[in-house]
Amino acid sequence: MSPELQVYNPANIKNIAKLIALLHKHENGVPSYLKKIVVDRLLWAVTENDNDGVSRKYLGQPYWSKGALEMARKNISEDRSYAKDLRHEHAVPKKVLRKAFESIRMDDENSVLHVLRTMGHAVVVSKEEDGELNKKGLRSRLPRELPEKPTIKDIHARYHETEIEVVHIGQCDSPKNLKKAADKVLGTAGNVKGVKSPFGVPGT
Repeated sequence: MSPELQVYNPANIKNIAKLIALLHKHENGVPSYLKKIVVDRLLWAVTENDNDGVSRKYLGQPYWSKGALEMARKNISEDRSYAKDLRHEHAVPKKVLRKAFESIRMDDENSVLHVLRTMGHAVVVSKEEDGELNKKGLRSRLPRELPEKPTIKDIHARYHETEIEVVHIGQCDSPKNLKKAADKVLGTAGNVKGVKSPFGVPGT
């Protein structure tokens, strides 16, 4: 995994890898259908839960599209739920991740951990952007195979393909801080960074 591609919840991911490996220990005798049910649910937890198990479907996620930030800022400004019309998106579709599991020993914790740390990343996008991914046929596939040591550009290939710009905003723990992050990335309302505003004042 590239040094620039980091996870925000390493302890959570390690615990999930340990549980998946335990499920697949032959001596435990867990039926295949139960393994599938549990692993499918755990793949959501890889990106949605922090190291304490707290749900971080949106707040706390480090990667957001600019479209999602704009939507969240608009929602907050108009006194709606900040999360309206947002989507928690697996950067590497779960179908691709499951396929990667087929080539490793699922009872080996380190092998499972490597896959999860490499591919278990999320991006918050807008509902509209989610639709664009579907239109491009990228809902459950990548535009190209991942290299052995993927970079952040490889992991975010679906967004590059659909011209969805993704930025790293750190971990915002409240709508107020999320709006601050959005303002920093997008500029203040009516004065977007790098774009001349309709009032004739250059963007900051």
